[in-house]
Amino acid sequence: MLEVHSVWKFFGKTIALRNVTLNIPPRSFHLLLGPNGSGKTTLLKLWTGLIKPSKGEVITLGMDPWKNRSKVMKYVNVAFEDLVLPWWTTGIDYLRYYASVKNIKWSEVKELAEYFGVDKYWNRIIRGYSSGMRKKIILIQALVGEPEIIILDEPYPLLDKQSIQKLNVLLKEHSKSKTIIIASHVLAGVEKLVTSLAILINGTKVFDSRVEELKQHTIITYECKSQKPWKAVKELSSRGIIDIEIRGNNIIFTTSKEFKLSELEELDNCKTILNIEKLYVNVLRSYST
Repeated sequence: MLEVHSVWKFFGKTIALRNVTLNIPPRSFHLLLGPNGSGKTTLLKLWTGLIKPSKGEVITLGMDPWKNRSKVMKYVNVAFEDLVLPWWTTGIDYLRYYASVKNIKWSEVKELAEYFGVDKYWNRIIRGYSSGMRKKIILIQALVGEPEIIILDEPYPLLDKQSIQKLNVLLKEHSKSKTIIIASHVLAGVEKLVTSLAILINGTKVFDSRVEELKQHTIITYECKSQKPWKAVKELSSRGIIDIEIRGNNIIFTTSKEFKLSELEELDNCKTILNIEKLYVNVLRSYST
């Protein structure tokens, strides 16, 4: 679906990407993590044909996106963090134009605008919008229609908590039929949907794995049910586990050891969950030392 092979990208003397190889399969939910300046946006712009690689091969939907950008973008919706909206027009006029260019039903745009509360201000000139208001307009254009691929560059900064939750609900629904790529340095609950993950640092890919491989990582997180949560916490603490969270009758704990869960009397219905945040922090630490 999306590939880069031995890709380098130079901007003058600056190396934005260093020999990166990455493959994203169809109908996957891929999270691209990395600090600011790690090369995430550069990679997304290569896949959408906005820039050309200095070395290596870029493939989007079986095509070279630099040579076939108009064809590629018929099937790709994208929201870049640095997109500048036309400040002199209204949000509704901008989205009407976008819908006409992408041949999207206006009713779909209107439904999303109401969902995010954009319809309350979209008749005003964009110049007067807050950063969060502009972010919602940008996200709407990436979420409407029937693209095969949705690419979101840093979608969470500037959004309020309610809007983040609404976005994640939509992403969960889209992930059933589309390929989704989110580039971010912030985690906002979306990690529960992820099927694959890559981490970039200083333009270099330092981590790349599928979900099932991630669950075998040395740091393991379990989510279990307990009728006596505080007694369960005491039992876990006696085994040297201190990273424990209680959510009602749910106990979530992280350990570097793999337990025989059947031996823990106060816990049942346990499942392994993906703790991407801890994994990400550990990768960053290992490359900063």
